[in-house]
Amino acid sequence: MSLVQNFNLKKSVFWFLIVACIGSAIALVTIFYQYTSLQHSIIDNAQKKAIEQTQQAAKEINDFLLLLPPIVQSLADDLSSGKVPKEKILERLQEKAEDVTGIGVAFVPYQYNKDTKLYAPYYVEKEGKEQLVQLEKFYDYTQQDIIRYNDPLKKGPTFLEPIKDKAGDNIVAEYGAPFFLPPILTNGDPGIKNEDNKKPLGVAFANHSTEHINNVIQGLSLGDTGYGFVISKKGIYVAHPIKEYAQNLKTIYQTAKETHNVQLENMAKEVEKGKSGYIDYTDETTGEKAWMFFEPIPSNGWSMIGVFIKDELNLNTIEMRHQRIQIMLFLLIFLITTFFLLLRIYDPNEDRLWYCSIFATLCILGGIIFMWHTAYTATAATATEDSVIIRDRTSLVRFLETASQEPGTKPEAKDGEPKTETKPQAPAAPMEHMHMGGEPKAETKPQATEHTHDAPAAAPAEGHHHHIDTSGQISMPAQADLNNTNTNLSSLIEQMRDTAKNLTAQLTSDQTVDTSIAQNIAPSTPEDAEISKALLTTVQDHLTPLIKEMANTSALLTQTIAQELNEPAVQVSGQESKQPTVQVATAEHAHGAPEISQPVAAEHGGHGEHASNGEHGGHGGHGGHGGHGGHGGHGAQHHHEGHMHIPTGLYVHHFEFKGPNAIAIIAHAWQRFAKNSPQSKIKPGINFPMGDVKINPAYEFEDEIWKVTGWVAQGTVDQEFKYDTYPFDTKLAQLQMWPNDFDKEVLLVVDLDAYKVINPTALPGIDPAVKLDAWRVEQSFFSYKKNKYLTNFGFYLAGPFGTIDKSTKSKTPELYFNIVLRRHIFSSLLLSLFPIITILLILFIQIFNMAKEVVTDVSKILAGVIPLFFTVIAAHTQFKNAVPVQQIIFFEYFYFLLYFLIVVVIILTFVNYWNKGLPSFFYERLFLPVICYWPFVTTVILTLTFIYFY
Repeated sequence: MSLVQNFNLKKSVFWFLIVACIGSAIALVTIFYQYTSLQHSIIDNAQKKAIEQTQQAAKEINDFLLLLPPIVQSLADDLSSGKVPKEKILERLQEKAEDVTGIGVAFVPYQYNKDTKLYAPYYVEKEGKEQLVQLEKFYDYTQQDIIRYNDPLKKGPTFLEPIKDKAGDNIVAEYGAPFFLPPILTNGDPGIKNEDNKKPLGVAFANHSTEHINNVIQGLSLGDTGYGFVISKKGIYVAHPIKEYAQNLKTIYQTAKETHNVQLENMAKEVEKGKSGYIDYTDETTGEKAWMFFEPIPSNGWSMIGVFIKDELNLNTIEMRHQRIQIMLFLLIFLITTFFLLLRIYDPNEDRLWYCSIFATLCILGGIIFMWHTAYTATAATATEDSVIIRDRTSLVRFLETASQEPGTKPEAKDGEPKTETKPQAPAAPMEHMHMGGEPKAETKPQATEHTHDAPAAAPAEGHHHHIDTSGQISMPAQADLNNTNTNLSSLIEQMRDTAKNLTAQLTSDQTVDTSIAQNIAPSTPEDAEISKALLTTVQDHLTPLIKEMANTSALLTQTIAQELNEPAVQVSGQESKQPTVQVATAEHAHGAPEISQPVAAEHGGHGEHASNGEHGGHGGHGGHGGHGGHGGHGAQHHHEGHMHIPTGLYVHHFEFKGPNAIAIIAHAWQRFAKNSPQSKIKPGINFPMGDVKINPAYEFEDEIWKVTGWVAQGTVDQEFKYDTYPFDTKLAQLQMWPNDFDKEVLLVVDLDAYKVINPTALPGIDPAVKLDAWRVEQSFFSYKKNKYLTNFGFYLAGPFGTIDKSTKSKTPELYFNIVLRRHIFSSLLLSLFPIITILLILFIQIFNMAKEVVTDVSKILAGVIPLFFTVIAAHTQFKNAVPVQQIIFFEYFYFLLYFLIVVVIILTFVNYWNKGLPSFFYERLFLPVICYWPFVTTVILTLTFIYFY
């Protein structure tokens, strides 16, 4: 090579390195800026959305609370001015607005009259209807700890701390104001008033049920596991997804003390000062990191808190992973080109080439490790996108609300058709009423405390199916609907009979019927007559059983509706169902009067209260704000919109792989049933449809209310595992569960109360003793998914015009228990890489030795190389046995690289033997392959890694 050519080559290499270095630096800065901007954008958007949601919830709650002061102040002013005399107070209270749960007055002792110490009429919504009760029959409201009476007298008009209202049997947000003696003119002078009118005569008050606040916080969009709650100025829980917090008037300070969480305590102090902001919060139980956003509610000093779990930010998205890999690649290019320029590789010598080779190899090796780490720490396999993961009690509540609403979704009115205006319906019942496990709540009979003076009967609350008035009578609009349904079905059957008669008359008539159908059917030839007779026979054979079947279906449907509503069924096929009766205790009964037996639809109780059999509460109270009611109290099982909820649990004792796509399990499963409920007729049991699992009875116990049945499940369950990214793969093992009576729309509900912790990272449902070779159990959780089946499993009605699908399997969400497994990377990598690295070293030594001297005996070189080929085959075969899958996976390409390198070494051996050398830019013989060996090997591995994990 001439000096000019050598100079031009060096110049070209120099400028190539300069351009590569500057270009990679610019790309590195640009992509890094985009990456950090995207990361901050995700965080900022999440914070902004959470703050907006929290502020909006605080505003809605504040607006709702501000409805109380005008109502209370108007009542207090009317009493103080004498506009409403004492004898008209009860009438005034009955004018209660729909948006108010309760309104009342409490007189100062002996101020109502000289013979009555305490008098406090209270008109409140209770047990699904508005009732007039007397507070003094529940407690002495003048005691110092009764803030309903004492705070307004001491502070004037004011909002109170949350009150556990014994009369209404709920938690209320209340506003109170004092009222005074009416003015009395003295000496006939209208300007002089009796000083007694400055003395308080009593307290007027009105309140809202905190159910509305619960509905507001349930509507927050704070991610899958985020939630909201409300606390008072003193830190008392007003509303929380864990209902027991509010019911027990627990404080956030108590929670902070129990969990030893200083962050929570500091936030409570900020809330007490009426400040807004957020804190970084770490759950001491689950270790989850979260933000807590707090916003004051101006009207009463309470605060709305929104909790957003940081793990849901998902900063490991595909886009961000791509950007991290791009940053790593451009960083490699920048570092290598900079090092080459510093060592002036364009003017090479042997030492510089070795330094550059080693540095480039180390940099590329670092890139490989980075990409492997990125692949290993990628988001673990979870349930599919169309699944709903149950991470806590809140997520289960939301799922059940959604599942209950989907079947009852009403179609929108078409253009030109009137739209039916409906009142907003509150979400499904609170979780504490569902009793998904643990001890059931004691069942209490509703008691209506009556006012001793004559008072007008309370107007029935709007929107309820069954009302019990003071006369003990029950209105049953559902009964009328039931009768109408039966009448409509009977009319339909009669129409079908008429249609059959008309069709028969057309087919047998000798005259031409002036319709297109009759003209086509009328027989014109003997052959047509025979065809008509055959057709007539066929139609009669099909219509007769169809009519009978519809008649039976009508009777069955009527009886089923009656049973579901616990209503007295209409006369069906000569049978009449009996009316169930429950004992309803009135105030008179509470004082010793005889009991009154009432026929009651027990599933439909009142306003959020337990019905007689623990099934359903009412259908909500006031609809204007969605604040009261919801769907009432729930028992252990809930039958809503066709779904029967059966609390179900699973605990895995043993777990192991059985082949590449199957697992073996040993587990305990159980179900809880409330006695004397429609769900008690469901056949207990579960099965695993995706495997061969034997279910054997294990235990059974029951008390007066509950029956619990447990089984041992043992067998194998088929899975669909992927191994293409071995050894950086994760596995999602799913145990699909079906109820035994899966044709009855049975929904298996997670028995949350059976688990101390339900967070996936706490591994609920997994025995701590479960250990798997080469695997780590990372998460376990329940999820729901609707599967679309291309069969009705034989549940259909057959007729001459087709079949009517009766299967509900594709409509009912199915319960899954999921186990996320992550492979132990170090042991797997060591076992997989050891033979590959060993063979790579041997091949490098072969090339290095050939570069020192001319090969004179090919057999010696081949004797060392050929056995390596069979060694690679043996190692490859052993690898395939360890990972028994048909597809080519990531690590197999390393063995293909070894095959290629062995072939290259053999070729270089013959080139060296022929003494022709290997053309090179710098040196003769095999020095260039030796220098480039490790950079080439690591670059190929980096490229393969990029292809698989980018």
